[in-house]
Amino acid sequence: MWTRRAFYGALTERGLVQRKTNKGQAFDGIRPANDADRAKAAEEDKANSVALPSPETAVTAVTASVRDVPSLDDWLAEAPTPDPIPV
Repeated sequence: MWTRRAFYGALTERGLVQRKTNKGQAFDGIRPANDADRAKAAEEDKANSVALPSPETAVTAVTASVRDVPSLDDWLAEAPTPDPIPV
């Protein structure tokens, strides 16, 4: 997730001109996408075979469970004990 500051910084880093308006910040040369833009992007994605996974696939995907990961106690038991520091 981008913060607003990081996103605006990335846009200015790429050469877009930032200006202040009475409603906040604006960048010259970009605008919010409208329905026609979204439809065109969907057609291009379909033509290029770019598809996002369906929500069902994302939910049923195999992921590591917390139970599959060794506990910290197990890791500490296997870790070598440091040599005592002579006084």
